[in-house]
Amino acid sequence: MRTLLLQHASAPGQIRVWAGVIGVQPPLNLDLTTQGSPIAGLQLLSRQNPPGLDRTVTTALFEFPWTPGTEVNVELAVNGQQVNQQRMSSPQRFGPGQRRHILVASCFYKPAVDDGALIRAQAAIRKHCGGKAPDLCILCGDQVYLDLPLLENFPDRLDWMRSRFLESYIGNWFDGGGFSELLQSAPLLTLADDHELWNNAPEAQIHIGNTRSRDGRARWRTAALEAYQAFQKPPTNPPPAVPDVSGFQILDLGGLHLIALDLRWLREARSDQPAGSAMAARLSSDPRIFDALRRALADAQTAKAQAVVVTGQGLFRKPTRSKTDYEQADFADFGALCNAFSTADQRVIYLTGDVHFGRVCWAQQRQATTPTAGVYEAFVSPLALVYGSFLDHRLPSLKFWDSWPRHSPAELKNYGPFAKLNSALSYAEPEALEARTRDGTPGGGSKIGPAALEGDQLAVLTIDHQSAEVSASMTYFSLNSKPNAGMTVRLFPH
Repeated sequence: MRTLLLQHASAPGQIRVWAGVIGVQPPLNLDLTTQGSPIAGLQLLSRQNPPGLDRTVTTALFEFPWTPGTEVNVELAVNGQQVNQQRMSSPQRFGPGQRRHILVASCFYKPAVDDGALIRAQAAIRKHCGGKAPDLCILCGDQVYLDLPLLENFPDRLDWMRSRFLESYIGNWFDGGGFSELLQSAPLLTLADDHELWNNAPEAQIHIGNTRSRDGRARWRTAALEAYQAFQKPPTNPPPAVPDVSGFQILDLGGLHLIALDLRWLREARSDQPAGSAMAARLSSDPRIFDALRRALADAQTAKAQAVVVTGQGLFRKPTRSKTDYEQADFADFGALCNAFSTADQRVIYLTGDVHFGRVCWAQQRQATTPTAGVYEAFVSPLALVYGSFLDHRLPSLKFWDSWPRHSPAELKNYGPFAKLNSALSYAEPEALEARTRDGTPGGGSKIGPAALEGDQLAVLTIDHQSAEVSASMTYFSLNSKPNAGMTVRLFPH
């Protein structure tokens, strides 16, 4: 039996705990205790025993009330026997005199990881956070690559895919190394992107035979969603006005509002839809998710809280018009997403991944009451990039991976149609912010040009309310041969 306890993000005054047990067939009883005694107010939010691997995977998500800022020893008991324990604490409300450090990452392919670099970077991050763990860890998608290795044949059978996809999650979550440490480093907020399904999902891919038919995509999606629900997907907590909208989360931390949008799972492939306006409508996410985003931004502004929006795809990118790799701007609802920001007279931080580079840009809101109002977008990608290692087991003699282009340079021009698609307020064209060498202080160090970083990376978003005005910065930590190399970017005022 193997077990794991992780803390998931929750509101102040609550602790949310994910528990995983591998290698035991049901029935089994899972319970949380502290010092061997029941936890008052403990609720079971969800329990999953997904098909595959002979149903030997069981996960559960619990929540209980706890005094903000105080620790508790959370113990996991399986069939009455204590098997794991972790120290956890409930978050405090963010306000004047406080600082929050949020670890941000995306895109992790285990066969390509440099575990030593990832572990060293996390030690550097703890030092950056004053010797403590970050307050939160946000994973923006592609925490697993279910469609790799590329040249391996995936039988188009639901039972096979169920076991295979669970093995992928178990390898990342349970098998130790830097990613497992990352999951345990801070309370988690996770989002999916395409590789939690397959590359460019929901569209068919010529090189992934199982996706070439509607039935094949349906089988793959079923198995992938079962694994995702067991390991990553939290219960949704939408605002009361949109109780039926999936993929929308709000985490109210007082002076900090985290707003997470999952725009991947509910889409349908173009090839599954008839031509014309009906196809365009079905290609979009539920339009109420963008109404919910607009309201959430307005609520944050009313509460004088810093809004942080998290998705798996960027705003400041142009459409690819590619058959193999769409961007958010390729979808019919991109205008609705952009316009959700059009009435927000505030500074909005937008965190995302997917693109395999680091970059920080902003689009100024020209009609706002403050000159630094606008959308500040930060890409953080990848943790461990898919590269030639997926050919190792098939073509070892060719050493193909030695010349594989491991990373893309950050795009610093042609930022896409975001500014043009906002109808109510005028946004300036996005532009890259200025980066400095990292010296441990926000905005410190020497100027090094545009805020762009190539290579495997992590980043920490620091939001500081130490003075009369909230400030924010992104600090990047490279996972290349020089793990302490990176950059710091002051967001506002900049």
